[in-house]
Parts: sequence; structure tokens; C-alpha cells
Amino acid sequence: MYGVEVAAFFTVGLTSLDLTRASGAAKKKLMGNITMDQTGAYCIAELARSDRFTSEHLPGSVLIDEAKQVVKRARSYVAGRFLVVDAQEKVFERLYEPAGFKRVSVAEAPRGMEDRDFLTACCVIKDW
Repeated sequence: MYGVEVAAFFTVGLTSLDLTRASGAAKKKLMGNITMDQTGAYCIAELARSDRFTSEHLPGSVLIDEAKQVVKRARSYVAGRFLVVDAQEKVFERLYEPAGFKRVSVAEAPRGMEDRDFLTACCVIKDW
């Protein structure tokens, strides 16, 4: 091995934000007067920190801020309005909600995690 230690990582990609299950108020807040049930969006697909680092050494908020900066740079090239994440309810409340993400709808749990509550949340990129 080369002696490189990865403290954390995230992946950013593109997805479709499905607003069909969002409340009317959430749709209005996100879309304004535009009536669409689906729109393209950036997504944080993975966000993880090595077990060798604590949240005191490397807070999750720092990882989210780094991911947001990557999305902001990408937006300058290819546009885009939203950043989406599917997260466990407790992770959303602790990490994503304080970072400005809003709850959109209930999400299907990944295979093997069906006993946990998941949700889809997003934030508007221009609000950063």
C-alpha cells in the first residue's frame, strides 16, 4: 500500500427529483409557480467518514460543505437547481436539516435496511 489514508469521501451525481409525493406546500416552496412533478437534480449518493476519525476531528457538516462546493462548481458549467439526498430520518435531523435540506417525501429503504425510516430531502442550490 502507499500509505494514503482516506479520512472521508462523498459521491455526487445526477438524479431525478420526484415531487409527486411531496406535499403541496413543499412543492410550492421548492418550485414556485412552475408546475412539474419531476425535475433533474444533483445528488449526494454517499457520504462517509473513516472510523479512525471522530465527528470532532472531521464533522459531517464539513463533508456536506465540500460536496456543496463541488455541486456549485458543476452548476456553473451545466446549471441545475436542486441538491438531493436520501437519508435515514435520524441522520437527516442531525446532519442534513441543519445544512439547509428540506424534507420532500418518504423514501424506500435500501436492501438490508428495511427496518429503518428513510426520506428524500433537498435544498435549493442558489440558497447557499
